[in-house]
Amino acid sequence: MAQDVLVIGGSNIDYAAFSQKKLILGDSNIGKIKTSFGGVGRNLVENLARLGHHVTFLTAIGNDPQGKQLKEELESLSVRVLTPSYLKNTSSYLAIYDEDSDMHVAVCDSEILDSMKVEDLLPFEDIIDSFQSIILDMNLNQEVIDWIFSRYQEHHSILIEAVSANKVSRIQNHLSHLSFYKSNLLEARYLLHEEKSAVELLSLLLKKGVKRAVISDSCNGIEYGDENGIHHFDVIPLKKIVSANGAGDALFAGILHALLEEKTLKEAVAFGDKAAKKALSSPEAVATDIADILKD
Repeated sequence: MAQDVLVIGGSNIDYAAFSQKKLILGDSNIGKIKTSFGGVGRNLVENLARLGHHVTFLTAIGNDPQGKQLKEELESLSVRVLTPSYLKNTSSYLAIYDEDSDMHVAVCDSEILDSMKVEDLLPFEDIIDSFQSIILDMNLNQEVIDWIFSRYQEHHSILIEAVSANKVSRIQNHLSHLSFYKSNLLEARYLLHEEKSAVELLSLLLKKGVKRAVISDSCNGIEYGDENGIHHFDVIPLKKIVSANGAGDALFAGILHALLEEKTLKEAVAFGDKAAKKALSSPEAVATDIADILKD
């Protein structure tokens, strides 16, 4: 059953560079460069829309041609896109992948999101309030994140995607009000300032008041936990990875889809793994055929 979903997060123009051979640092590497639409929030929105949900997306999009195209593409998927008016360029994200299609390094220019102010969101207060759940990515700046929690935490479920080790600390003071947390192992370690295992980090998150949490650890599997305990999900590696870009976003989207369908956390993680594998098998950040996993 399709659900109405609100996502507040980032949109990027993605530039992905794929090396054909082993990367040589400090040198020019032969490969291919692709341009596409991305951003954790935007990828999540596209995944959820393709999985059949009615999505409202509050984001920062510039007045540049690429930003207008990004907005039009989402609207073609029946996404309601809300954005304050900005004279800045849309955020951009540059990632370099090695010969195995694993990301080696990335740089994100998110000035438009970093400069977002609470005042920019005030015209959308009533719309935000109309949703029971609010899905956030940590591309939002600290001021905006703090305001969303102060304004909505008492009467709304808040679910977050960590985004990166550099940005996950923005949720530091709000863990006790999180309905759902998802990150990879590196991000969880940065959040909690602990070089512990995923299981130990999950235990700490639950003790701090997070209701449900998922920590992915690449091919080592996924750890997930809630009031019923902490459990492990085995991940079977794919024989061939086309691109790792967007896999974590697809995992989050798949888990959210299943939770919205009132599945258990165990079932949600399993469905999220299917979504992640779809992304890993696609040259795009979002697999256009992700809805095929609904038939499995």
